[in-house]
Amino acid sequence: MLRTVFFSTRDIQKNWAFQGVTKLVSHKNTKGAMTRATGFLGEPKGYMPVTERSTIPKFLQCDGVGTDIIIVGFDEKTHWQEQLIAAFAENFFVAIHDGSLEVAIQHEEDSKAFHELTSVTLSNVISALAHRNERYRYLLDFYDALTSPEAIITETDIEGLGKLKLKLLPREGARKRVAMFRRTGMKIFEKDRFRTPLEFAGVFQCEGEEGNRLLRRLEPPSHDKWEPERYEESPRHASSLIKAISEWMRKCVQELLTPDAGETQAIPGLERLLPDDFEEPFDKASKALAEGDPRPKVGEGIKGVARPPKAKPGNEATTLGLGESGAGDTDGAAGDGGGGTTGGANGSGSGDGRGSGPVLQDVNIEYRTFLDAASSRYRMMAKFVQPGIYDVHVLAIGDDGRAEPIDILDPKLVVSGKTSKASVSGQNKISKVNVAGPSSIEIQFSSPSMIPRTLLAKVQRHVQ
Repeated sequence: MLRTVFFSTRDIQKNWAFQGVTKLVSHKNTKGAMTRATGFLGEPKGYMPVTERSTIPKFLQCDGVGTDIIIVGFDEKTHWQEQLIAAFAENFFVAIHDGSLEVAIQHEEDSKAFHELTSVTLSNVISALAHRNERYRYLLDFYDALTSPEAIITETDIEGLGKLKLKLLPREGARKRVAMFRRTGMKIFEKDRFRTPLEFAGVFQCEGEEGNRLLRRLEPPSHDKWEPERYEESPRHASSLIKAISEWMRKCVQELLTPDAGETQAIPGLERLLPDDFEEPFDKASKALAEGDPRPKVGEGIKGVARPPKAKPGNEATTLGLGESGAGDTDGAAGDGGGGTTGGANGSGSGDGRGSGPVLQDVNIEYRTFLDAASSRYRMMAKFVQPGIYDVHVLAIGDDGRAEPIDILDPKLVVSGKTSKASVSGQNKISKVNVAGPSSIEIQFSSPSMIPRTLLAKVQRHVQ
């Protein structure tokens, strides 16, 4: 199979564009490694299409206004027209709904085999797809989020991006994802990792001119993600704008859980997420669950296990090992809780290797975290087994799955019903927590961000 496609476009202003893409067979490179290459025909710099009509082969020039898709060595299968229509509906439903794109497919050998996808037919096509195949159920959810009068519409203006619009539709069974679009109306990707018990579907649209120019530059040739490192002038600036989009969207999703005064709101499945009484034995908790894994049974908490790196021989007193990420969790609603277990291998304190600083040891503790969404104040219920002095490092899981420090404000300790002010060192370390014996301690703190975060606790005990 050649797996080569050409795209030829002509618009109403008589502007031309042409580009080809091919996926080559697997082959070995000069180093003997097996590779699979993707090639592009067009302007070499930036993988852009050619725009001069004279450079486009005549037999590949678009006949009239629109876009021609030329597939070399097309492998014709039964019902290929329906499959192609489904692909357009899935990836271009915003452009088709807005009327900026119409798709017509006609078989050269059978003039009656004609398929059309327009703003008029789109709703029926998507409904039929969802009825025939369960995998298109989510497409119907996205389309309804775009068009339903019940969808909640939020707009904002972010410097460097311009106008942004988000439509959210609460719906039982939806996948808690947002389809991400630029102004072209082509879906770039689907964003997930929203920590909320509420099931919903959403559509994000960047409508600002400045934002569309920037986001276009962040896309690879496959147009399926935004990569800040592609913004050569300042990848950090591009990353901050992508992060601003994510935080704004999280806030909008969180506000779906805020009912009007006096209104009763039922959230499907919420009973599975409510925490048990803290005095329940921790050892009944199940292992850590990732987004999309089966939910724990009613009455079970969520427990994480971290596996810290092994200390190198001879380095026991000079290497500070915090271990890998655990899985403490906060789902964002008031009273909503998660839990975890911190990992423990021998770490160390600061110093020059001759014992000049305190020696610290990573230890296992069991904990649960809760969040008051209204005040953005966290409560970490931690269970210590041994007496001693402890440092608690608090981290949050970012969109990329990495653990990062979280700013801690106004930390307090609650021991046996008595509240005292906690000491903070640096950005995210609650230091020198004095534990007299086996006990449960509540650690309270606030965060500058109103966005709920998934938290991890890394705990170290002073051994010298």
